[in-house]
Amino acid sequence: MYIDAHCHLDLYPDPYKIISDIEKNRIITIAVTNLPSHFELLVNNTKQCKFIRPALGLHPLVSNQVTELEKQKFKKYIAKTSYIGEIGLDFSTGNKPTFLLQIENFKYVLNCLRGNNKFVTIHSRKAEEMVIDLLDEYNIPKAVFHWYSGQISSLDKILLKGHYFSINQAMTLNTKGVKIIERIPKDRIITETDGPFVQIGSNSINPTHISLLIKFLGKLWTMPETEVQLQVFNNLKNILGIV
Repeated sequence: MYIDAHCHLDLYPDPYKIISDIEKNRIITIAVTNLPSHFELLVNNTKQCKFIRPALGLHPLVSNQVTELEKQKFKKYIAKTSYIGEIGLDFSTGNKPTFLLQIENFKYVLNCLRGNNKFVTIHSRKAEEMVIDLLDEYNIPKAVFHWYSGQISSLDKILLKGHYFSINQAMTLNTKGVKIIERIPKDRIITETDGPFVQIGSNSINPTHISLLIKFLGKLWTMPETEVQLQVFNNLKNILGIV
C-alpha cells in the first residue's frame, strides 16, 4: 500500500480522475487544503472514498484570504478530521508584506490544536527556525515538515524535537534534496507528491507516482520495496499514535 502524505487533490484540473486512480490503486492520500471552506467542499465530495483523508488547512500563501469566518470554520472542523494541513509560514522574499499576518494566522491554528493529537503537515520555507520555536511554544509534538528545503542544522534540530519529514520526487532530482533525504533516519520519513505542483516529465505528478519514490528509497536504504512501504506505513502510524 502506497502513502501520499501531501497532495492538493482539489487543485488538479480533473480531481475526479485523480480520486478514481487513488481508490482503484488503494493509495492512502492525505488531501491537504488551503482554507477551511475548501476542506468543507472536499469532505462533501469524498464521503464515499475509502483511501482519501481530507486535511484541514490554512495555507500561509493565502493569508490575505483568511477571514474571521474562515478562522471560525477552522476551529469548528478540527473535530471532524485527524489531519491538519497545509499550515505554516513562508518567508520567501516576495511574501514579505504578509509575514506578520502569516505569523498571526499560524499562531491561531496552533492554539486551536493544543491538546489534539493530529497529523500536522507543515510548510516552512525560509522560516524553519520560527516554525520550530512555535511548534515548541504550542506543544505540537509530531509535526511533518513537507518538502523541506532549509539548512541541515535546522533539519537536525527538527529531528531532535521528534518531528518527521515528507519527501517527494522533486527532492530526488537535485543534490541538495538528496542530501536532505540522506540525512533523515528512515523511521522519520513518509512519502508525498505535493501534486499537482511537482512535474513528472510534462505532466503533473499524482499519487500513483509514489512508486517512483519507493524505488528511490529502496536503493538508498538497500531494502526491498515491500519493506520500504512497510516502513513508511509504520511511520505514519507512529505519527498518528496508532499501535
